[in-house]
Amino acid sequence: MLSFGRKQIRAPKNKAKEYELVPQFEATEKKAVRKIYRCPVKVKVKEIITGQTTAPGDNNSGQSQTIPSAGDTNSGQTSDGDLDESLARFGPFYGTDLDAISATKKIAWQHVKKSTSKDDPGATKEMFASAIRRVEKEAKETYNEKIAEAAGTNSKFRLMMVKDGCFFLQLAFLILGKSGELGYSENDLIFGKKLNKKDIRKWIESMFFVGNQIPLVVLKELLNEKFFQEVISKGNWDHQPTSSLCKKVLYELLVLPHLNKNYPEDDFDIDIEANTLIVNGENTTSGGNVFPCAIALKQAGIHIKKLKSTTAGIRSIHFESYYFWANIYMPVLPVDDGVDILFRNLKTYDQITQQNHEVSSYLRLMSDIIQTTQDVKLLKKKGIIQGSNDDAEKLPRILSRLSSEDIKLTHEFHNLRRKIRDYSSPWIHYQGILNFVAFLTLLQTFFTLLAYFKPPKQ
Repeated sequence: MLSFGRKQIRAPKNKAKEYELVPQFEATEKKAVRKIYRCPVKVKVKEIITGQTTAPGDNNSGQSQTIPSAGDTNSGQTSDGDLDESLARFGPFYGTDLDAISATKKIAWQHVKKSTSKDDPGATKEMFASAIRRVEKEAKETYNEKIAEAAGTNSKFRLMMVKDGCFFLQLAFLILGKSGELGYSENDLIFGKKLNKKDIRKWIESMFFVGNQIPLVVLKELLNEKFFQEVISKGNWDHQPTSSLCKKVLYELLVLPHLNKNYPEDDFDIDIEANTLIVNGENTTSGGNVFPCAIALKQAGIHIKKLKSTTAGIRSIHFESYYFWANIYMPVLPVDDGVDILFRNLKTYDQITQQNHEVSSYLRLMSDIIQTTQDVKLLKKKGIIQGSNDDAEKLPRILSRLSSEDIKLTHEFHNLRRKIRDYSSPWIHYQGILNFVAFLTLLQTFFTLLAYFKPPKQ
């Protein structure tokens, strides 16, 4: 119990590390009484409630599942794996926003309404609500039943999807460098020209945090509305983002399908359905590397090559061997200062679903292949790694933190490991003979030249 004059701060019985919101002390003046409060530093959202919705501090806890930790703590999450209170909430999963963030969402929604119809904003609201109504059932099914009920009535749920979805999409266009097409003033604190990398990284952390997303069906429906269609049509999309994995994901999921209506469904959309078709392979041995590094592969006669398709994913990784050489074909890995955020959250999702270990297997492969800066330089030369040298050189450290030794490789990655292990280049076997032949050839050339310049005396 801490005492400050007449008032006290009392620690709750069940939450020793949190404080009640009670007055610390009172400062009296002639005309007013001012109370100073100490607020909790973090919002406690320790567990993903799957059976019963409970408020922080409620003793009636339902069946719960704790989010596993994926490597080092993300700056966007607390030490318990919760979403930091300073980050925006999207949807009902992590509760309500801070007042400042809630006000920002409201301003962004008002901007969409005014930009769509200045004369009748109410009609715009109804138009967006109707769009959500078309996919409402499917959107609710992406959440746990109790969490969806906690969002309130159907009208409240639709309004949440509209406001959060519109804000999410505007942030996506901001990250893609199209904030000018949104129609905000240049001095706007969020969508103006003064936003720095630190601010963008913060938004990326909230948008890619596991469970803190708007259902894709909602985003696709909102993108069909006039406001976002105009943003896409005004933007210059001649150059696809290749140096940022986060930008690449947002572009291929949200923008590309609208630029090309015949664009095939991407792996991102079918991952959940296809995950059930993956068969787990054998356990990897604890300790040591499962795959050789890039330099070792090159020395063994195995070359790493870039897949030609720009939409190829980790399921397209394959091994081709011939008599004299072998190739491993891999997709491009764009790197920037947000690649660790995306990989960390993908791995967390991989652990939560417990259906397969595709992401964990890929991270293990890349962690073993990229062990030193020499491996990074080789893969950059091959076009596999794309991005600045500073970001690329951080990859060995990032991947080593995220990679797990005790995992089950998927069937595809297990086969890849076996093919690499079993391959033996004939150049390696006959290297001694070839070196001897080369030495004899060089020796013969030497004596031939010697006889030409210094012929034997007659």
